Amino acid sequence: KKKKKKKYKKEMATNTLKTEIESIKEFETAAIFDDERNIIVSTFPNSITGDLPKLVELFVDFDTSIENGADIAEHHFDVHRHYEDLVYGRRGDGGVDGKGFCIHKLKKKDGKFIYGVMTFGFPTLSAKVIPIWVKFLEKHFKN
Repeated sequence: KKKKKKKYKKEMATNTLKTEIESIKEFETAAIFDDERNIIVSTFPNSITGDLPKLVELFVDFDTSIENGADIAEHHFDVHRHYEDLVYGRRGDGGVDGKGFCIHKLKKKDGKFIYGVMTFGFPTLSAKVIPIWVKFLEKHFKN
């Protein structure tokens, strides 16, 4: 019974998290996953599990990240900014068809990492949406 109850609580928390992500109008799609590439929650219409190893690799090397960019849900993004815990960029011409992405790496107290990848569309600016995403992840996962 305890396992069933624990699984139910985890499902409830995941559903609540997904609902909260979907309520933030600046986020187009988002996924949160752990060190072992287990997706905790995702609003992407299709699985992005195959993209996760390369997304984590973005944090390894600045030059490679800038050179190769990021592939998320069958879309290629150029990487414009690369920091120790944050990588972001865009695809398209910056107009109506342009899309942006951000991946944030958050270290938890237990030393493990949580990764959150999010995409956003026109007219949302990275300067507005990225701080919202970082605060969202810290609120829910920085324990």
